[in-house]
Amino acid sequence: MGVVTFDEIYAGLHDTEHARWNQAILTYSVPGLSSTWSVFDYPQGDESSNADYSVLNAAQSFAFVQAMTAWGRLINLTFLQVADNASGSGDIRIAFTDVNDYSDAETIAYAYAPPPPGFSNRAFRGDIWLDEELKTADPSIGGYFYETLLHEIGHALGLKHPFEDALLPAEFNNTRYTVMAYDDFADSAYRFFYRENGHVLAATFFV
Repeated sequence: MGVVTFDEIYAGLHDTEHARWNQAILTYSVPGLSSTWSVFDYPQGDESSNADYSVLNAAQSFAFVQAMTAWGRLINLTFLQVADNASGSGDIRIAFTDVNDYSDAETIAYAYAPPPPGFSNRAFRGDIWLDEELKTADPSIGGYFYETLLHEIGHALGLKHPFEDALLPAEFNNTRYTVMAYDDFADSAYRFFYRENGHVLAATFFV
């Protein structure tokens, strides 16, 4: 296995516009039926007024909180969950919409990056939008829905794909090394994850 440097990791994963959150405490929230969206950032016809807009169910919301917690253990930011209602909401929010109305047909989800340097924060910054096809998806840890959450939270935190612009070395451009990659690693078909006593454990088939 080769060696990857810090500079290569930074260039290969950090947003090319250097978008980042500048506060030490970053809030997040899960919209509910009483939640509202900025009409300035989301005018009529945008994601929050789409016919396929809806909020996460209880299990999916819990998975989102778990995914935020997982990121919180890795990076030097404190995440704080707050209420999401007419009185306010978090920096990072998540909901369903018809993603294909705003992106290409291959996209299953997307997230808005933090503000680039020199730009003030806006309500849409950090918002994560999941395609309505995922409304009935199983949110169990180790599954596709949960992996999508981890990936899109990465974008909401200011990370990019490792195959865009400055590239992560090819050997490390796969999901063994980063959730921001698209390509599975060579033996990933023989691996699965399961949950036991609140812990995520990896299991590998041996031949």
